[in-house]
Amino acid sequence: MIVPEKRLIAWSAVVLLACGIAVRWFPYACAAVLLGGVLVLIIDAVQGAKPLPRLQLTLPPLVRLTKSRPGQVDIRVSNLGDVGVEVRVGVVWPEGILAPGLPGSAGAPRDAGEAGLMLFALAPRSTSSFSWPCVALRRGQYRLSDYVLVVLSPFKLWSVLSRRTTECEVRVYPDLMRERKTTASMLLRGTAGTHLQRQVGQGREFEKLREYVPGDSYSEIHWKATAKRGRPITKAFQVEKTQEIYVVIDNSRLSGRYLGLAPNGDEDHSEMTALEYFISAGLLVGIAAERYGDLFGLLVYSDRVLKFVRAGGGKQHFNACRQALYDLRTRPVPPDLQELSSFIGGRLRRRALLVFLTDFEDPVTTESFLRNIELVARRHLVLVNTVRPRETGRIFAHHEVDSVADIYRALAGHLEWQKLMELQRTLFRMGVRMDVFEPERLAGSLISQYLTVKQRQLL
Repeated sequence: MIVPEKRLIAWSAVVLLACGIAVRWFPYACAAVLLGGVLVLIIDAVQGAKPLPRLQLTLPPLVRLTKSRPGQVDIRVSNLGDVGVEVRVGVVWPEGILAPGLPGSAGAPRDAGEAGLMLFALAPRSTSSFSWPCVALRRGQYRLSDYVLVVLSPFKLWSVLSRRTTECEVRVYPDLMRERKTTASMLLRGTAGTHLQRQVGQGREFEKLREYVPGDSYSEIHWKATAKRGRPITKAFQVEKTQEIYVVIDNSRLSGRYLGLAPNGDEDHSEMTALEYFISAGLLVGIAAERYGDLFGLLVYSDRVLKFVRAGGGKQHFNACRQALYDLRTRPVPPDLQELSSFIGGRLRRRALLVFLTDFEDPVTTESFLRNIELVARRHLVLVNTVRPRETGRIFAHHEVDSVADIYRALAGHLEWQKLMELQRTLFRMGVRMDVFEPERLAGSLISQYLTVKQRQLL
């Protein structure tokens, strides 16, 4: 594909205007000038297209970025020909990734003055590498499949363009930095150089048998060992250190509910949904569990169980959990709580802490949740958490009333808050704790819940 340059347009206007004026007196000369000009244009276009087959652009097969944080894509451009050439390079960026132009500097390609095109010179049989800065606006998986090479013709009358395909996968992970700043003090507890958190009770995990000491409870005596040895033997316990913690994320249609702007003023409204807060909070709970020596796992469900990562530990396991959540999208289906209950009963044999992140806007879904969560709570310790919508709360507690519409809005929010409080009392009677948090405080509140469970040895 060839595109005329501004120089061609300007010279064409001048030549055509001059020939149009002089054709009355010099018709043959004007015809010769026009014919020669057409030949020059053809030859210039043909010569300009010759370097393109010998130019090659290479993208990395996999690029990892973090949402809303500056990143870069490494690009290599090779000239396999014997003649130096100036080439403009453009990459077709997918929606959701913002890639501004590179600033001009020594050793870096220069801005070609066109959006998304970078200009730099290549010597014969040489390769140039540079990093294209970009910012991912949304979490997920993307592909860079097309790029453009543009070469100027020898007389700079034409731009010869070649669009080609490549394969480059871009994975955008959630940004945990903002939440980690607010939960830094919680994540540092129990690490080297800090005070250990006091444990309540003696522990429930059997450690060893020992001689009876005056003051030991009769319930701790091991009667078989006492009969065998002929003297009192008691059981010694220790605090459990490798408990299993699972974050159960609801990925059904209500998880896509818009919750407003991010605390840092992010203008990407569509991304600030309940699911975004669920993912960030769940991964931070995994970081906290690893710091305290517990095993962390994931379970994602909607109308069926979508993803299950069995509890484990270590950096590779955390990367596997992050890999399972980075491209998660809201599914426009209602959740199936009965199948989830059956899955948990069949897969999780050991007693574990289950942290549910869900939404209770739908009364039918709430009723199904109540029917099935009681069976799960008989074997596991269940904590249910949800985020509070902006308009939900006690009447006139967070709203300024300026009109009649504000009164009705506050009444509607109070009714929703009252339903949540009734649901909280119902779950409490089943032995399930439910909490409603502000979206920005969800991660810190979940870690605080986990530390309370660990301190009181509720699991």
